[in-house]
Amino acid sequence: MSHENHDPPTTDVLDALNDELEATRQALLEAQGELAASERRHDIDALLHSANAIDINTARLLVEVELESDESDAGLDPAHVIEQLRQDKPWLFTRPKSAPRSTATPHHDPSPSEQLNHAATAARTGDRGALLRYLRLRRDSRN
Repeated sequence: MSHENHDPPTTDVLDALNDELEATRQALLEAQGELAASERRHDIDALLHSANAIDINTARLLVEVELESDESDAGLDPAHVIEQLRQDKPWLFTRPKSAPRSTATPHHDPSPSEQLNHAATAARTGDRGALLRYLRLRRDSRN
């Protein structure tokens, strides 16, 4: 039978373990803080992207400064800060795209007889490609 030693740990070992535990807790708190900051940056970037920010890095910096300067207990909503930034510094954002305005007259497809007349006129120029298009159109119009 083996006889194992069950002596209680010395105070030096306990102190070293307590120091290591405290260092691990500090590292965990720092990692949690970095994760929260990263998630906040990601959320702000998503909001800035949907708000059509031109320079997301600059806009994020301005939003973060505003959020950090807030002294209220409730804290500011990043969406509200971005909307305020959009009003105060509109050059940081693009305008929403509107429907294109058409000033030209509506396009209509020419009838087969109009196509044949245009092709005949083009064929008279001496262009071989135009002549072939005319002959194809004339052949297809007979079928």
